[in-house]
Amino acid sequence: MISYLNHLKKILQSNYIIIFLIVFLFLTYVYTINVKKESIYNQEETNFIGTIIKKTKTDYGYSLTIKGKEKLIIYTKKCSYNLGDLVLVKGKLELPKNNTVPNNFNYKKYLSNQNIFYLITSDDITLLRKNKNIKYKIKILLENYLDKYKSNLYLKNFILGESYKEVYEVYQKNGLAHLLSISSLQIVLINKYLNKLFKKLKIPLILIYLIIFLILSILDFPISLLRSCLYLFISYLLDKLKIKTSPIFKFTLITIITLIINPFYLYNKGFMYSYLI
Repeated sequence: MISYLNHLKKILQSNYIIIFLIVFLFLTYVYTINVKKESIYNQEETNFIGTIIKKTKTDYGYSLTIKGKEKLIIYTKKCSYNLGDLVLVKGKLELPKNNTVPNNFNYKKYLSNQNIFYLITSDDITLLRKNKNIKYKIKILLENYLDKYKSNLYLKNFILGESYKEVYEVYQKNGLAHLLSISSLQIVLINKYLNKLFKKLKIPLILIYLIIFLILSILDFPISLLRSCLYLFISYLLDKLKIKTSPIFKFTLITIITLIINPFYLYNKGFMYSYLI
């Protein structure tokens, strides 16, 4: 075991490992841009079973993201179902619209990069099974708790990453829309607070990272938080193994891990801003 760790240290501390990782990153990019993305669904299908993984209130009703064989976005006027519920949706598949103005926002491409190829407008939604997922139960409890406050929409946006048009427009007019985005600031504050608390209570610090991972899971792994969390995890692991590496090595490793998790993050603006800057 000791011999294995010594070999691992030599590999990770070598200058060639950075070159290897950068080449691997480049090959991942080349492969990703050449992958042809296609839907699993046949456009003639009309019945779709999936779990609700996102629910957003809109001007016309609700927008639901369900995950079955692949993700679908459902537009519906009424919805009394919650996150984690398994539902049957009956409706016709619709293709998202391309942008009509060149170099403008392309909704179809935006969804395609999230592996979402079709939309459905339907009020024919049937509940098949109530939520049993602990992650969604925690999120629903948090949402219900935040609803007690007057500033509930802002709190949901800042804490849970939920997007609300009426909140965003107010901050956008004042040039402060960036304050609504979830960033590494939240993770840094949580990490510092838990570190102090756990040291006083003599609780193993590894639990901090398990708690942070749970938070990340509840928020559906936003790209800005994924970067900061991976940096914490990698730094903790390397410190435990007593392996000294440069910050650029850690960052390169984190970038590759992120793209292994989802290669299409390459097209994500959050990824571009968060990683390239």
